[in-house]
Amino acid sequence: MGLVIRNAQVAVRIRRALLRQNVARLRALAGAQSARLAVLCSSSERMRALNRTYCGHDEVTDVLAFPNLQIEELGKLPELEYPEDCNLGDIFLGVEYIQDLGRNDNASQECSAEHLHNLLTITTLHGICHLLGYTHESEADWRQMFQKEKDILEDYGRLTGVFLSPLTAMKY
Repeated sequence: MGLVIRNAQVAVRIRRALLRQNVARLRALAGAQSARLAVLCSSSERMRALNRTYCGHDEVTDVLAFPNLQIEELGKLPELEYPEDCNLGDIFLGVEYIQDLGRNDNASQECSAEHLHNLLTITTLHGICHLLGYTHESEADWRQMFQKEKDILEDYGRLTGVFLSPLTAMKY
């Protein structure tokens, strides 16, 4: 099924081919390879506006996920009468915000292209997990989502040789 990666911001250079490859792997590892997915790299202004409009938070954020499916069993795609119509949803990545997080991770205050794409990969996985029904509304929900992200990233590391850790902060 389809995967759309769109870069709708100009402040941060994105290697879309690499991001597409990483997201395709994550989608497969999450068991959602049969579902369509759109990932939109957005500016801070756009992320703030989306966060304010849809979540009631007037602040920039790293990721927003807008599901298109009703998930009845956590982490599982529903059985659809027309499987070709399976559209998981849209993920908006706050690329500038994510780059700033990467700068804060590094003592030199730089965020290399490789580090940025690792952060984009991790953040996209967080969005995919939200689209599959995971939340962090309570400590128990957070622990479940964190474990799912950790498991997928371990599989991703075995597949690619790039071992990453979830960024999921305890927010509940």
